[in-house]
Amino acid sequence: MKKNKLCAWLFCRVIDNFGDIGVSWRLAKQLVCEQNMQVVLWVDDWQAVQALLPDVGHQPCEYEGVLLLFWNEAQSMQGLQNMPAADAVIETFACDVPETVLQWLTEQKQVVWLNLEYLTAEDWVDGIHLLPSLQSNGVAKYFFCPGFSEQTGGVSYEQNLLAKKWPVDSLHKQALREQYALPSIAGNTHVYVFGYADEMWPLWFEMWAHGAQSLTVWLAKGSVLTQLQTQYPVLQALQQVGDSVVWGRVTVCLVPFVAQAQFDEVLQAADVCVVRGEDSVLRALWQGQVFWWQIYRQEAQAHHIKLKAFWQRFVDDTEILQDAAAQKVWQSHQLLSDELNGVRHLSVSERAQAWQYVCEHQVYLAVFLQKWRQLLWDKGSLATQLANFIRHQLK
Repeated sequence: MKKNKLCAWLFCRVIDNFGDIGVSWRLAKQLVCEQNMQVVLWVDDWQAVQALLPDVGHQPCEYEGVLLLFWNEAQSMQGLQNMPAADAVIETFACDVPETVLQWLTEQKQVVWLNLEYLTAEDWVDGIHLLPSLQSNGVAKYFFCPGFSEQTGGVSYEQNLLAKKWPVDSLHKQALREQYALPSIAGNTHVYVFGYADEMWPLWFEMWAHGAQSLTVWLAKGSVLTQLQTQYPVLQALQQVGDSVVWGRVTVCLVPFVAQAQFDEVLQAADVCVVRGEDSVLRALWQGQVFWWQIYRQEAQAHHIKLKAFWQRFVDDTEILQDAAAQKVWQSHQLLSDELNGVRHLSVSERAQAWQYVCEHQVYLAVFLQKWRQLLWDKGSLATQLANFIRHQLK
């Protein structure tokens, strides 16, 4: 069935956690709302969809303009023919589409087939972005690489994002804390932690508990909490959302896992944050506040290369090292970032000094983070560049 609007079939395989579906859902919405496209989003893990979109209901369904379907490997050719006809087929993160879709592609005269790669700041993506690769079915598949340089497809954001004037002021922060029942203690630094379980976390929590600052840590229920509770009995009192425990200088609070639409506001409510995953790190970047990225660990320490490229791009784009005050904060930030991701191990005093320095002088770093987000914004969003490429190929 042919539609007046261009239609994209977007395929998402949920490998681990919510990064894959988070990126795919955000892209689907942007293509619908900003690029006037029709999108069918196929997902192989409906529970992940429901965690991200709590009121989505059962599949198949149309949600916020996107047709959501459970990825069925046994999808029949007749079933495909009953779908809105695709002008583009997009595989997110090199997931392979079902055999029936491969067969369907060979029978089409003009459909753009794309592999949407993971986001990285590594140089190699500049060389493969938009290159075609002839597949065994005789159809060319194009590499589409999100990224931070002019030679890539940009990063994800909504067109109205910077109009929201982030970061927000202290009154707005307090209002958001009340709205989302995030415990607030006057005079404390409020830290949002959304990370992966790791041997580093006990060291950081001990630093916070015995440090010079009073902190409120908002900890999402999950693997980090489970890990800490096995080692520190004081934290076993954290059982339900809303529970809190005072441990030395830190108040640890158990906060809810929020829907994607609310995640930005939880980040805004914090003073600093630790995030994980491709979608989350970009949302933290758009806030214009200090954050750390706990990157997903890969074999042979491949994640170290990706992390270094990310922060090196920030340094190169913003020229932060030319500002003496910001440079010192940056160096402390990177010591903690390296330890967070297994690049190095800090002594107790090194860790505490780095943390205290960043928190006390974060305004210098925030200025350059805000500069970077503006530079990335000016290059054009991922959804805009993707839609423009599809239109160009269909001419």
